[in-house]
Amino acid sequence: MNARTALLPAMAALGLASAARADVITWGAPQDVLAPSDVRTNGTLVTARNCNASSPVYSPTVGGVTFAAFAPSGWTNASTSALNGSTTGDMGYDQLLGAARATGETTLTNPSNWGGIRLDTLGTLVQGKTYEIQIWFCDQRPGGGTTAVNDRRMSFSSAVGVATLTSGNVTNLGSLTQGPISQGLDADPNNFSGAGDTIFGQHIVGTFTRSSTSQLYLIEQGSHPVATSTLRPHITAFQIREVPPVVVTPYCTAGTTTNGCVPAISANGTASVAASSGFTLVVSNVEGQKQGLIFYGISGRAASAWGVGGTSFLCVKSPTQRMAAQDTGGTAGSCDGTLSRDWLAFLSATPTALGAPFSAGAIVQAQGWFRDPPAPKTTNLSNALEFTLVP
Repeated sequence: MNARTALLPAMAALGLASAARADVITWGAPQDVLAPSDVRTNGTLVTARNCNASSPVYSPTVGGVTFAAFAPSGWTNASTSALNGSTTGDMGYDQLLGAARATGETTLTNPSNWGGIRLDTLGTLVQGKTYEIQIWFCDQRPGGGTTAVNDRRMSFSSAVGVATLTSGNVTNLGSLTQGPISQGLDADPNNFSGAGDTIFGQHIVGTFTRSSTSQLYLIEQGSHPVATSTLRPHITAFQIREVPPVVVTPYCTAGTTTNGCVPAISANGTASVAASSGFTLVVSNVEGQKQGLIFYGISGRAASAWGVGGTSFLCVKSPTQRMAAQDTGGTAGSCDGTLSRDWLAFLSATPTALGAPFSAGAIVQAQGWFRDPPAPKTTNLSNALEFTLVP
């Protein structure tokens, strides 16, 4: 469908020494499923699963990655017809996208319960290492009446602790440590299937650093825009890859705004040159209800005073590249505003952006800018951060 509704989107600000919170998955933006090149091959494969394991059993290889047929505990409802006559032109990718699984519950709701899949038993997760999880959700069946199956959305999160599963659903979520919730993945963004179809669902990438031996769960919740339509948690496939950690270093000094706000910039995810999303720059503690933007450069650090009498510094050497302006949200006169942009998604949508295309090892500096009319130059700046791109 064309309208992308996010179910409880959340992005947590991370410690600047690392691009991922320990044992907590943070999420990039959903991307349309288009072709086998969607399958990420950076880093080292830990596990790849095709969530079907019902007749016929498929363990397809796509982009050199073999997705083993897999039935998560308690997930007993399966389908091999989710593509509904569409084809990507690649037999392996068609098998992967067409085979899906849902929890075994009998009483359905909207939004659904939280389905759980334990991850730490599917491959070796080493403490101190950084990992990506890539997830696919596809279901192009139209359904009938008020229940349009292809309008379903699935949102993903993580949970750490000892989970109790009933028919695949987590029944003690309140006693677990839950991470941020992703934006909702649309089952069929263009609501079209068959000959000529070019969009086959959506996929998303999350990042986490393993820091314990606790049980780690991928959890998901489904929703439908029609309130009377009910559903189960539903998943198509996923893979986990060990990736190099992104070193993110804060530097420079943030200005203090008219209302005493000291904005700080941080990053979520992995700045991988192989990715088209999944590395988000976040400026928090910004003046509420103001216009602002995030910009970056590739020529090194700076520390130039931002206007006579101001407290901000321009910390990024020119030339710089602005990303789209946005509202900070929050409350006027308060420090609860935020700026946020997925830097990789911006590059993917702006192939002529400064520095594009990037190579692994490239170093980038980024900073936030926003309106503050009573301040010198009527604007203020956050501190800055520097990050190095990985393969």
